[in-house]
This record gives sequence, C-alpha cells and structure tokens, in this order.
Amino acid sequence: MSKEQSILTAPLGSGAPAKIPVTQRLKTVRIWFYNGIVIMEDIKSKGLDDVVLDAIVL
Repeated sequence: MSKEQSILTAPLGSGAPAKIPVTQRLKTVRIWFYNGIVIMEDIKSKGLDDVVLDAIVL
C-alpha cells in the first residue's frame, strides 16, 4: 500500500531553505541485510531518527 506526503525541497547544494512543494510517494518495502542483527540493535538503541539507508534496485 502506498501513501503520498507533501514535502518541501530545495535545489541540491543550494544551502537555501526548502520552498518548492513536491509530492513524494512513500511505499512500504521489505529490506534484507546480510548482517541485519547489527542494524536492528542500532535501531533499538538509537531509534529510527539516526538510521539512514541507501538502497538500490536489484
């Protein structure tokens, strides 16, 4: 199931505040990690605010 959320963006590297409204489509995905236990422990101890994931489509 997908959700839509209105967000603000600025040109990359501009350092300017975001002023351009953009609609971003959010989707729920399942991610598999070779060493997922370490990542789950980080999420439990730090919360999701400190977790950043880069993903590529295989």
